[in-house]
Amino acid sequence: MKYLVKTEMDIPPVGASVDYLGSWCFKNPCLGISKNYSVMPYIWQNKYKLNQDGVKLNHIRKRLFGKFACIMNEIHKLNLPTRYWRILTQSWFDDYLNTFYDRYQNILLYKEKVGDFEYKTLEPARFQTPVDMYRMKRLCENDPIFNEQLFSQILDIDYNKRIKFTYDIRHKCVDPKVRYSDKIILTNLYCSTETTIGIKDILNGYCEISNYPQLEEGFESYTLSSRRLIFDTIGDECIDDFEKLFFKSLTVNTPKLIIEVYQDIRKYILGNINLPKMMVTNVDHEALFLAQLIMAETILGENKIIWGQHGPNYDMFYLYPTHNHEIENPDKFYCWGWAKDNDKYKKNVPSLSISEKRKYKKPNKNNGPLLFISNAGGRYVRILSSATTSTDFIKYSQNQCRFVKSLEKSISDAMSYRPYFNDYEQGIEKNIRQVKPNINYIKGGNIDQLYNEFRLVVYDTPYTTLGNLLALNKPNLLFFEKDHFIYNPKYSHVFEMLYIAGILHYCPIKAAEFVNTVFDNPTKWWNSDDVQNARSEYIKYFAYSHKDYTKIWADSLLNDYNDN
Repeated sequence: MKYLVKTEMDIPPVGASVDYLGSWCFKNPCLGISKNYSVMPYIWQNKYKLNQDGVKLNHIRKRLFGKFACIMNEIHKLNLPTRYWRILTQSWFDDYLNTFYDRYQNILLYKEKVGDFEYKTLEPARFQTPVDMYRMKRLCENDPIFNEQLFSQILDIDYNKRIKFTYDIRHKCVDPKVRYSDKIILTNLYCSTETTIGIKDILNGYCEISNYPQLEEGFESYTLSSRRLIFDTIGDECIDDFEKLFFKSLTVNTPKLIIEVYQDIRKYILGNINLPKMMVTNVDHEALFLAQLIMAETILGENKIIWGQHGPNYDMFYLYPTHNHEIENPDKFYCWGWAKDNDKYKKNVPSLSISEKRKYKKPNKNNGPLLFISNAGGRYVRILSSATTSTDFIKYSQNQCRFVKSLEKSISDAMSYRPYFNDYEQGIEKNIRQVKPNINYIKGGNIDQLYNEFRLVVYDTPYTTLGNLLALNKPNLLFFEKDHFIYNPKYSHVFEMLYIAGILHYCPIKAAEFVNTVFDNPTKWWNSDDVQNARSEYIKYFAYSHKDYTKIWADSLLNDYNDN
């Protein structure tokens, strides 16, 4: 009988016949995995299945979240609307649903292939309950112990019986004595402090700026409340196997901030903070619990929350679930060009960050070297999306090496390589070092300040760099695996224009050959009609900017403030 290794910390018995569940069982998989190991094929290598399953999850997530919101009300003896819990927890919930589904599918498909198999599970005493929701996302995509926990919760359904839960004698409902102000509160707008202050000054007495602290420190010691066992009970009542295991896992895996710590923080907020008439952020709805809780409380008084993009490429891809929470929950969502004119809930405003970049842009150099900007991602899948994920990065890394090897020697010898800030132990950076040991590495620093030092910028994922460079009108080139990024059909013409213009390539070797052709004078190619028309079409939808960006934002906020 086969023994299944699920993560890198799963040590098989001596002499066992071993299968490895995926590339994540190895450190630095991009450097190569010996053919002596039996490694299961990546289940999302078939992008048709990935998109099918992603759409399926998107269909069931609202129903599952509705059940989750009811449980949260029962745990806290409250009767808050589902939207309240969505504002507070949906970003984490959607990510975790995707993560748990991936782990479940890996085990399910392995069972279908081999039948019975041997395995070890993590002792429940070693399970960890994250304090906050944002940290849990990082655990899901690259922590072997936490992922061993997830796999164990799928293979051993009775683990909750062996975990110590504490009867919470302190638990009591908060008696809300809410205080409201008539202010617009600006939090993190994903721009400079100067720009945020500029918007505040235009709004004059209507507006204040608040920077809320992180709350993760100091809550590790909270014991697990017995109120969590409601999740286990609901799991037992589920008929569907995945839903049963998913809800039972929430007994342990739901972060402490929204169960044990929640009432204390809510009491502090309602007793000490005047809730705004309108709260505005482009970032804090994703990563800052205190701001999320204040916004959730704000809507109970029928006051408003405005959220906006914090990077280009929203609405660009067929499947990108991390944006669902941002777009679905505010009273209005500020877009960078893709909102329809008659949309009641979405509004086009200039990107603050891109508008700033354009304002302070220096003239392009036409005699510097090549800059190659890399990306990376966790070894484990966190979300099912139209993107390069997990095992895909092995091919991604190979394509980087093919690109560098195919450049003319004079170009590659002088080029600079900017690795991603976190390699996630994929081995992407080490792979490039093997191909080009003497390449100039750029670690840290503000990449926006570096662009002007280079003649041409090359990158290999269609994310923030694409939008920033096209908006800045900096000669640049993008290549990636075509089937990894499935576009929203509404914008297929945009990417066809980028491809025809030579900005976008689907083969690393052809991308390098194109660089070799234009590198002596990239400006000549870049100023061509094909390039500039493609660039303008992209910017129209995904990277709108304006020289009067602070005034446009202030006027828009004031209009939404006064619109009842």
